[in-house]
Amino acid sequence: MAEIQILQPKLLNWGLRYSLILSLAACQTPGNIAPLPSSSQQPNPTDSSGPLSATPDPLASAPAPGQIIAPFTLPRLGARTLIEDEIPTEAIGLPIGSPQPPSHPTATPLPSATSDISVIEKTTFNGKLFDDLGQPLNGALVKVRSLNSQVPFEAETLTSGGTFAFNNAPSGVQIEITISKPGFASRKRVEVLKSNKQGDPNANRYDFGQAFAAGGTRESSPAPASAPPILPLPTPIMPPLPPTASAEPAYATRSSEAGALSFQALQGKTTLEKLKSQIKTHSPISPALLLPWEALRLEPLNFSNLSYVAPFQMGMGLVKVGSVAGADLYDWGGQVLLPTQPLESRPATVLTLLVEASGLMNSFKGFGTGNTAPPSLWELAQATVQTLATGLKDTDQLNLIVYSEGTQTLLSGQAFSTAQPLLQALQTQTPSGSAQLLPALNTAYALAESQHDPSKNNRLLLLGTVSSLSAAGQSAEILNLVESKAQAGLPLSVLALGELADRALLENLQRQGQGVSRQLAGLADLEALAQGLPGLLKPANRQLRFRLEAPTELSLKASSSALQGADLRWSGTLLPGEKQIFWQRFALPVGQSPSGVFRLQADYLDPAGQAQSISFEQSFASLQGQNQSPVRDAGLVNLLFRLLSGRVDQAGAQAELTPYYGAQNTTLGNEYRSLIQTWSGQ
Repeated sequence: MAEIQILQPKLLNWGLRYSLILSLAACQTPGNIAPLPSSSQQPNPTDSSGPLSATPDPLASAPAPGQIIAPFTLPRLGARTLIEDEIPTEAIGLPIGSPQPPSHPTATPLPSATSDISVIEKTTFNGKLFDDLGQPLNGALVKVRSLNSQVPFEAETLTSGGTFAFNNAPSGVQIEITISKPGFASRKRVEVLKSNKQGDPNANRYDFGQAFAAGGTRESSPAPASAPPILPLPTPIMPPLPPTASAEPAYATRSSEAGALSFQALQGKTTLEKLKSQIKTHSPISPALLLPWEALRLEPLNFSNLSYVAPFQMGMGLVKVGSVAGADLYDWGGQVLLPTQPLESRPATVLTLLVEASGLMNSFKGFGTGNTAPPSLWELAQATVQTLATGLKDTDQLNLIVYSEGTQTLLSGQAFSTAQPLLQALQTQTPSGSAQLLPALNTAYALAESQHDPSKNNRLLLLGTVSSLSAAGQSAEILNLVESKAQAGLPLSVLALGELADRALLENLQRQGQGVSRQLAGLADLEALAQGLPGLLKPANRQLRFRLEAPTELSLKASSSALQGADLRWSGTLLPGEKQIFWQRFALPVGQSPSGVFRLQADYLDPAGQAQSISFEQSFASLQGQNQSPVRDAGLVNLLFRLLSGRVDQAGAQAELTPYYGAQNTTLGNEYRSLIQTWSGQ
């Protein structure tokens, strides 16, 4: 059960209060990749607040985005994460269709709105949607509106893992909640929202339908209890918020260019270890973990004969793995590495640390690996600060602020010598209350401005959950503040602790704060943090994107990248010592020998905010046989993710495993071969 140590997804999906978490660690997580229930488990909903019931519409049988899948039973995910044979060469990298908008049901008569509201307080509410089989339903449209004309409120969202949540809703007011999805009957309910100053996650919880327990019976809803607020599961693929005016050149963070390669660099090694642990025990797996490009970045894959193309080192490899239907199959791999940066070369820095000390930091835990107990997020924050201190030097100056509902300045203008003053200051704090990010940022910027030294590098570093709750519906104001301060010479980097982070907010803080974002889910993620500190404090690259141009004779058959459309492409930042590996499979008619080249291009913003573009190329002929071992290892990594996502079934995985990779006898290759066989039931 080690894979259940990261607790946030459990809380998001079940809404269980904290006192029940440890006792339910072995329960199945709704919305994850898990076995489908049998037809005998189908409920018979009797009211409009029940589960969404399938209608005779043909769409009802189509797999929904985020379709749950299981070991040995692997239908495709509705939202594709990988590209394979059916993609014509001319369409490589272009959008493959767009999701259909949900249908809107005909309006029904509305009940009377409440009018006796003397004091309007803001509150939150959430819920979960289940289908007739008791399974969480992804991608359903949830629309809410106030029925009191004097207290307007209207919003909408899509369910993720079946979960939906709304902030800044008026308490004491009738709210109509309508849920619809093509191929299913729509549902509606009207509720009066309660005030929720205590942050009870179940005070305003409105589920539609119920989940099945392990024995095929309905799970009962948890009783309301005082606990940290529960946030909706962040959608793994989310567009950024609309950018505000910027002094930097216009620069797309997501691209629809042909050949674009997925790159994000948000997750740490802990998240990958969690996935492996779940595979070994056949536990439910969240589709949010199925990011092969992140696995390729984190695994110890290293290409030889790299060429220096400032500021990166770049290399490629190509290996023929087999033949099928009159075509030879070639696996291509590429690596981009940012060399380590000596501590002495980093400019002296005035660093303002802003550390969250809300109740969430004690209530939630990170992920433990091996015999390591899962740390609380507060313990993880202290360990992070201690690790950061190993990358500081005596010319640096520190400010330290903690925040929850208020802020407290613990250190101001402290010349760095050792980590002791930082750790001692944090040990005086007991996390409690809710997190208020916007006022905390205002306080931190004010202190940083008072300590600003134009002869040094000046930067804010935020450590916290970076949750939607801490944003309190003020994401736009937060991003405007962060962007304006970055333009004024106070950029921001972010270390999101645990798995509560709002991914859209995290990505936009990185972009508009002219900094770097990373997610630290456990202590294992701290190993490379000190090495990457120079990049956290002064990034050598930002909004980094990649694309590959291949010889026109080649046809793309599979990829570690998500090439479905513009919303599936990321940009990110490589820190010193970090690398990114790419993998693609091409088919070439037998007997042909392409005359073209493979060209790997990187576009990014340099430390001055100027757009730069570099490329590295090698011909097909000169590339054959280079870096065969890491390319084959990358192919095995990708084969596991293709199996998990349903892009290849068990038979197909076994058909590739022996003919294509049978001779691959490396530590990493053997590990992934074992994971593939375990998930396939071998």
